[in-house]
Amino acid sequence: MNRLKIFLPIALVIFSISLQANNGGSIYTRYGLGDLRYFPSGRSAGFGGAGISVLSNYAINRINPAAWTGLHKTRYEISGMYEGIFTSDEFNSAYFAKMTFEGFMISFPVLPSRGVTLTAGMYPYSRVRYEVTTPKKIESLEFDNRYIGTGGISTANIGSSIIFGSDLHIGLKLDYYFGSVTYTTKQNFSGASYTSAEVERSIYMHGIGYTIGGIYSGIGDIFNLPKTSSLSLGFIFSPKTNLKPTEEKYYTYNNQIVRSHDTLITEKEKINFPFTLGGGIAFSSEEWVIASDIFFQEWEKTTITESTDLKNVLRIALGAEFLGKRDPAVSISRRTAYRCGVYYNSTYYKIKNNTIDEFGFTAGIGFPILGDTRIDLGIDFSLRGTTKDQLQRDNILRFTISLAGGESWFTRPVQD
Repeated sequence: MNRLKIFLPIALVIFSISLQANNGGSIYTRYGLGDLRYFPSGRSAGFGGAGISVLSNYAINRINPAAWTGLHKTRYEISGMYEGIFTSDEFNSAYFAKMTFEGFMISFPVLPSRGVTLTAGMYPYSRVRYEVTTPKKIESLEFDNRYIGTGGISTANIGSSIIFGSDLHIGLKLDYYFGSVTYTTKQNFSGASYTSAEVERSIYMHGIGYTIGGIYSGIGDIFNLPKTSSLSLGFIFSPKTNLKPTEEKYYTYNNQIVRSHDTLITEKEKINFPFTLGGGIAFSSEEWVIASDIFFQEWEKTTITESTDLKNVLRIALGAEFLGKRDPAVSISRRTAYRCGVYYNSTYYKIKNNTIDEFGFTAGIGFPILGDTRIDLGIDFSLRGTTKDQLQRDNILRFTISLAGGESWFTRPVQD
């Protein structure tokens, strides 16, 4: 209960600060469903996002449900992110920043001896956020066009895990996708003789999918590794699923005398969500974790809007963690974990036949604040895009904070 008194105030701070977000962002989020979020856990954010094959007794893995088998207590985790984007083209540059809520996870042990858990959570899947104004002048007529995008898709899931034998970890989770993306175009005239207009186009969508994952932690026996070390292989797979979209268009006309509205609602064809396939390898010892992942999504066959041309996603990550001591009697500095990593992300953006790639470097630390309650801090700097063909280059800086706690709820007390 004392840990909850620490956890709840910090969690509320993360959530409340995340609600204060500035306008604007990368114009790339205009395409597809916006920026796809890849955040396995607050821990893995510090070492490149690698985590498909990493087992943990405190971090709740959002990507691979098979990694939940080591959660022998009731665990909960809440995360937030500060994201600053310095974007530039051949002529202009700007800086946009925001603090966002990155979701929460909670896991209950059902049969710890077999790694059976019941785990649920909710977190963002994608985000759209941009605002662009282009002034125009035709002879004596002056006006400006504004393009604004907001929204995104979220994921709510529930799942379970189990161990077969001593080394085969299997997990399954159901994923419910929901959310909306709104695109607004405004045309404003400086004079009263012309009618300003606004078109707001919103796409609401929802659908159900699932993810199956596995980790085999007995590879080290083949290479006669010490009992204190392990070598694990992991995988995840999500099949194609359909999202049901509804499109709503809202028209506004304003000539400074009369303001009129019109709304059009249409049912669109289903959006084919791509299949996902990922694999990873991880080496663990008493002091080190070294992990590498590869992650693939088939987006090139998915159509979100008529003008969108998407390509497949390929993400490769490599990271390492130096583990702190687990003995609560030693100082906090000796129980602190230190992390670093790199990643390459071939995004699904394809604009004017240019692929938009992202290269990133990460670092992070994790330290206890009370008992099993830990704070994970991460920093991520990446470069994305190009300025050729009138495109933009983004320098992205992300700070992540995650609070992970544990309680022995629903555990039968020892009888005298």
